Amino acid sequence: MFTDLSGLDENAPPDAGAEAGPGSDANGDTGFPDEDVTTIDTDAGGPDACIDADITTDPLHCGACFHDCLGGACTFGKCSPVTIVANLPPSGTVTVAKGKLYVGIPGTIRQYNLDGTSGLDVANVTSPGYMATDGTYLYFAEKADGTIRRWPLAGGGVDIVLASADPMGVAVGDGYVYFTHYHTDGGIERVQLDGGGRQPLFDYDHAEDVDFGNGELILGGDGVPNELAVVADAGFGAKRVLSSGGGPCSMVFIDGGIYYGEQGTLSIWQVAWNGTGTKSLFVPDAGKPVGVAASDNAVYWRANYGDAGAVLRIAR
Repeated sequence: MFTDLSGLDENAPPDAGAEAGPGSDANGDTGFPDEDVTTIDTDAGGPDACIDADITTDPLHCGACFHDCLGGACTFGKCSPVTIVANLPPSGTVTVAKGKLYVGIPGTIRQYNLDGTSGLDVANVTSPGYMATDGTYLYFAEKADGTIRRWPLAGGGVDIVLASADPMGVAVGDGYVYFTHYHTDGGIERVQLDGGGRQPLFDYDHAEDVDFGNGELILGGDGVPNELAVVADAGFGAKRVLSSGGGPCSMVFIDGGIYYGEQGTLSIWQVAWNGTGTKSLFVPDAGKPVGVAASDNAVYWRANYGDAGAVLRIAR
């Protein structure tokens, strides 16, 4: 889980492209599990809470008491990912909304339980791309015709929010849908949730995914910047770089921090909001991750390499 680090110096430079040592807040807490799992108090949570557990290998107490790997193995106190949905076409992304997992595949958006069970086709679409939600609608890029569309989470038909949008990544925040253009001369735009007031924000080479958190834009791509960056004031302020290199192409903001996928290193990373504490979730081959999403206790992504199309999950 992430600690709120909004009070820290947001300009503290990370070790670009490298696995940095954990950052800390004023109390020395990064919000991330301790790297040295042998020092974790196995009595945390009550008298003798997991005193007999080996937190370096126990998948129910991995790295800490009651840290459940959700079906994955525990190795050296770190959880491994598991495939929760297999045999899907290698296209589309994922998102989490209202306790359900949504997966885009050709012809439909499919709803699953968070463990990958009970798949149900809920929206009749053609070729859905990146997705985002405001808790009422699921917004997505329709790759077939370059539109931004939305589907009500309560059920119903699909509406067009914006035609001729040419979107790649999609995010929702502060009453707007933000979207990227994945081109050499690409950039970021936004439009009101009802499709009005389209507004270009700034140019950005090969901007792929985008998210919104703390009133700021988070974006990444594998173009000339090749960076994970945050732009203040909903895209109108200064930019700060959280990580450089590796092709950080998809990300999700949750609990004051960011999980993101690097297609260049085939791995999933986490970083605190101010850029400190960057580290890998120790996924040696995350399957060229696309469309990273998160729930209270797990991170999800689609594989676009290896077991292409599969949905993977790793405990947070």
